[in-house]
Amino acid sequence: MRTLKGKLDVVKFKFDKFRANKKRKVRIWMPYDYKSDGEPYDVLYMFDGNNLFDCKTASYHMEWCIDETLLKYQEKYKVRPYIVVGLDCGKDRLSEYFPNFVTDEKFSTFDISNFLLNRKKSFEHKFGLKQRGDVTFDFLFNEVIPYIEKNYNVHKDAAHRHIGGSSMGGLMTIYAYENYTDMFNTYFAYSIAFNVPYLIAKSDEVFEQFVKNFKCHDDKRICLCVGGVEYESTFVKYFDYFKSYFLTHSSNPKSYFFYKDSNMEHNEKQWAVAFDKSIAFLNNIKE
Repeated sequence: MRTLKGKLDVVKFKFDKFRANKKRKVRIWMPYDYKSDGEPYDVLYMFDGNNLFDCKTASYHMEWCIDETLLKYQEKYKVRPYIVVGLDCGKDRLSEYFPNFVTDEKFSTFDISNFLLNRKKSFEHKFGLKQRGDVTFDFLFNEVIPYIEKNYNVHKDAAHRHIGGSSMGGLMTIYAYENYTDMFNTYFAYSIAFNVPYLIAKSDEVFEQFVKNFKCHDDKRICLCVGGVEYESTFVKYFDYFKSYFLTHSSNPKSYFFYKDSNMEHNEKQWAVAFDKSIAFLNNIKE
């Protein structure tokens, strides 16, 4: 059963730098009243695009409900929706969403098959694990964003671009918050998966190295969330660190939002709720 609301274009790209699924779908969502002229729209770029709008295309038949949420705020509060651009992942997802945190090769020798099978039994990882997040950012910056800004009625500056994702997509988003502050304004970093490099290296070296030089950017906005049930419980300590850091170091409380529900699992249901609450926060709405 389709659950899509609004308009959706699906565009196929070919990007030879990907190791798997070199042909990728990019899903471009628009509200019903999208206009190709007039005031340009903000754009939200999202990882795992197939999970955003429609249960039929979602990996676990659960979606973020981004379309329903944005349309709700448009109808109820007159909040102008983003254009949302979702990048489908490939079978090499763990590598593609693993940013270039460290320079050594320890992660490439890890046998990740058992870990993957515990998460999704139908998944076959045929590639050695590599830090290939930069390839995904290359695809986003040099292929997808130029296409969107050429073919859709959107703003073309960082103040009106936003980015988000969950789990490994959340890892990519927090990495972008530190390394690509010139590209985006708002960062939706949900269930940030620093636990994955921990499982690989048996230490928090990657996390500790990242936060050693981490700083908050009060001219940007960031929204983080976490649950607490089963596998999701391994994400909590990273969420707690960032929350404490921002509360201590930021001089602009309007630049960050944190949502934690210890009864939530690691899935799109959690992130749908968090996205709804994030949109309310960003627009100063009390639901």
